Amino acid sequence: MQCIAFSDIHENFHNLQIALDYANKHSISAGFVLGDLINPGIMHKLGEPGFDLKVLLGNNDGDKYSLT
Repeated sequence: MQCIAFSDIHENFHNLQIALDYANKHSISAGFVLGDLINPGIMHKLGEPGFDLKVLLGNNDGDKYSLT
């Protein structure tokens, strides 16, 4: 099983989409988020169907309640 790691996304939807496209192209369906999401919209994007993630919050995650 292959996994992908995301770190320090900081609301960069453009680069996140590039990484998700890479994961889809290579049939990667699991990954880790290593903090600094900042925006609940990032979690919505990461939470798309078919992608299993484990999330560790970082030091710059904004409203942690909204991220969950």
